[in-house]
Amino acid sequence: GGPPPAPKPGSIPLRPLGVGDILEGTFSVIRRYPAATLGSAALVVGIVSVLQVLLLLPVLGSLDSLLDTAASTPDEVVAVAESLPWLFLALGSAVVALLSFALFVLLAGVLSVVVGRSAIGEPLSFGQAWRRTLPRFGRLVGASVLVVLLIASIWVVITLVWIVAAIVDAGAAYAVAGLLTLLAIPVTIYLGVSVALTTPAVALESTAGGPIGPLTGLRRSRTLTRRAWWRTFGILLLGAVIAGALSQVIAVPAGIILSVAPLGSTLSIVASMFTAGLGQAVAAPISGLILALVYVDRRIRTEQLDVALARAAGVDLPPQPGALDQPGHT
Repeated sequence: GGPPPAPKPGSIPLRPLGVGDILEGTFSVIRRYPAATLGSAALVVGIVSVLQVLLLLPVLGSLDSLLDTAASTPDEVVAVAESLPWLFLALGSAVVALLSFALFVLLAGVLSVVVGRSAIGEPLSFGQAWRRTLPRFGRLVGASVLVVLLIASIWVVITLVWIVAAIVDAGAAYAVAGLLTLLAIPVTIYLGVSVALTTPAVALESTAGGPIGPLTGLRRSRTLTRRAWWRTFGILLLGAVIAGALSQVIAVPAGIILSVAPLGSTLSIVASMFTAGLGQAVAAPISGLILALVYVDRRIRTEQLDVALARAAGVDLPPQPGALDQPGHT
C-alpha cells in the first residue's frame, strides 16, 4: 500500500501532473466541455476564415483570370497581375491579421478559463467561458503584444546587423552577422518558452487589486518556467506535434476531396481557405489546453495550487511528503 491517490474532482488529479496526465487531461477537458473548447475554436476560426474570404471577394475574379492565364504569355500574366488592387489587399490583410491576432488571443484566454474550471469539476457553458474571459481581453492582448515585441526585437537587431554588414560590404561583417543570426535562433526559442505561460497567467490570476496586468503576466511566466525550462519546452513541443498531426488528419482528406471535385478556380480558393481553417479549429484547442495545463502543473509544483483547487472543489487532499517553496496567487 502506497499513499492514497490524489482526488480528481474534474479533468485532472490534484497533484503534480506527468506528461500523460497533461495529455489525458487535454482530451478530458474537450469531452467535458465540447462547446466551450471546440465550439469556441470553431467560432474564432470561422470568423477569421470569413474575414479572409471577404478580403479576397473583390479580387476573386481577377485571381481567377490570373490562374487561367498562368499558361499564357508572360505579358498577359503581368497585365492581369497589375490590375489587382495591391494597396487594398495590403491594407486589408493588415486589418484581418490584427483582428485574427486579437481573436486567437481571446480564444487562448477562454481555453485557460475552461482548464481552470475543469480542474475542480465546475460546469461551464460556452457563454460562461466567454463572459469570464472578456473582461480581461485588453490585458490578454497587451500581454501577447509584449511577448511578440520581446521576441521580434531580437530579429530587428539581427536585421540591423545585416544592413550594416551590407553597407560595410566586408567578409568579417557578413561573418559576424551570420554568427549572430545562428545565436538568435536558440535565444528566440529560450525566450518563447520562458514567456509561454503569460496568457494563462493573465487569464486566471488576480491579486487584491484585481486581475494581473501584462507585465506581471510576463514575470509570472518567467518565474514558473525558471526551474523547468526543458520540461516545459518538451511538453509544448509534443503538444504542437500532436495538434499539427490531428489538424492534418482533418485537412489532408478534405484537400484531396477538393482536388478532385469539379470546382472552378474561385470556389477552389474559397474552399481551400475553409479547409485550412477546419484543421486549425482542431489544432488550436489542443495547443491551448496543453499550454494551460502546463501552467496549472507548474503552479501545483511550485505554489501548492492543488491545495487551493481542492478547497474550491470541496475535497480533501491526502497528506503529501515534502513542502513546496513559493506562496500562491489567487
